[in-house]
Amino acid sequence: MFPLLDQSKNPDLFVYAADYSPTAVDVVQNNRYYDSTRSSAFVWDLTSKDIPKEIEPESLDMIVLIFVLSALAPDQWNQAIENVYKMLKPGGMVMFRDYDRYDLVQLRFKKNRLLKENFYIRGDGTRVYFFAPEEIAKMFGKFTIKQNVAPAWLAALLLFCDAAAKNCHKKGKASITKCLPDSLIFHYVYLDVDQNSIIENAAKFGSRLLKNDNDVFDHNAWDHVDWDQEQEDIAKKKVLQQLENPVPEKEQAQYYQEPAEYWNKFYEKNENKFFKDRNWLNIEFPELFETSQENAGKKRVFEIGCGAGNTMFPLLDQSKNPDLFVYAADYSSTAVDVVQNNRHYDPTRSSAFVWDLASKDIPKEIEPESLDMIVLIFVLSALAPDQWDQAIENIYKMLKPGGMVMFRDYGRYDLAQLRFKKNRLLKENFYIRGDGTRVYFFTPEEIAKMFEKFTIKQNAVDRRLIVNRQKKLKMYRVWLQGNKLLVYFNPFTTLNRTFNKTKEVKQIFGRLS
Repeated sequence: MFPLLDQSKNPDLFVYAADYSPTAVDVVQNNRYYDSTRSSAFVWDLTSKDIPKEIEPESLDMIVLIFVLSALAPDQWNQAIENVYKMLKPGGMVMFRDYDRYDLVQLRFKKNRLLKENFYIRGDGTRVYFFAPEEIAKMFGKFTIKQNVAPAWLAALLLFCDAAAKNCHKKGKASITKCLPDSLIFHYVYLDVDQNSIIENAAKFGSRLLKNDNDVFDHNAWDHVDWDQEQEDIAKKKVLQQLENPVPEKEQAQYYQEPAEYWNKFYEKNENKFFKDRNWLNIEFPELFETSQENAGKKRVFEIGCGAGNTMFPLLDQSKNPDLFVYAADYSSTAVDVVQNNRHYDPTRSSAFVWDLASKDIPKEIEPESLDMIVLIFVLSALAPDQWDQAIENIYKMLKPGGMVMFRDYGRYDLAQLRFKKNRLLKENFYIRGDGTRVYFFTPEEIAKMFEKFTIKQNAVDRRLIVNRQKKLKMYRVWLQGNKLLVYFNPFTTLNRTFNKTKEVKQIFGRLS
């Protein structure tokens, strides 16, 4: 609370603070920085049957739970989460961090300290539980969990610890840590949820919901619009009509041979005027902008299909991280020229170059397994389906273990698909625009199959209703969004890279290696 308020420039920010220890609350209230006009500290138990009287239902934007749930007994979890749910606004967020299974603290407990499985009593009488990701997922069942997984190195360590435990058992040792080579003893491991965030369903992509059809023309756009069966049938019928009138076979080859040339013509015509900076990025992909924070450390981001640099420039413009470097590539040489000639282009902080995502090799500018994040916004849809495997293989090669893909593209039955006339279909759901550029419309199942080497934490359909209030027109847009497509490497590879102790890792893992 105090650090947040200390650096706050928001006059409307108010922070509540509660603990079930009256002494802890006294410490807060007696702190010289405590300001009752900006905050309120009080005694309250998270497992109480009622939310605190100081807080209205559905009034909070954010709740912070840092090493809190682990102090509760398992039979108290449901009530605690129910209280959290009652207090949050629709779209409210939980910032969560707690102890993970096999943390060093757990492994060091001696006999007579276990209350229940994974639930212990410390020497001072305080309690602590060590969670598994599956328990967190079940606990927050009412919420949309964007991520509930430890980083790749932690996933490897957990497997490593399991193997070590079995090894210790065979040797009759009492403590796992005594069985480990000194170079492999790890320290504290924690469980983070979406880098500490859990978001309620209502605000996944937006919070303007159409609850009454009579209100449809009150706004220009509505989020999370469900389709009825009639709309679905109409869309399918239009696609079937397109299948009956494809691009003439003798004309199709030109669109496969030199697709980049059509994009060159596109950028020659539009230069940097067509695409505006993606102001929605910070909302949809907050993890991307976390790389630009002052203390984020060394970060490497790659915008593929960069066009005019509409992701790279906003990211660098607001970056306070001196160690952030952004790569940008496009298979249109004209697009890359547009980026390099932009007055904001800084070769000390970024590198723009020509490269085709479907190439057989990754770009020479980028080392294998060196990237923290890859951005793919309306990129894969420009590739032919037979190019997808190579494209994904290249992405996989470039990302670090634990690296992340930020993905957004066209969804099946988007307005743009349904508007195509005859002689525009190349293959099923793959079209040619009037300017010769190509576009594919995906289903979530196709994305899941494409990224099967990755751990997919979000593969969602974003349906929006766009309204022309003057003409009384309704236009349905459909996008797919894959937030947090994570790379997880073989645990042996990760441990070996981390500790550089191949022989000792093999001794612990045995056949697992």
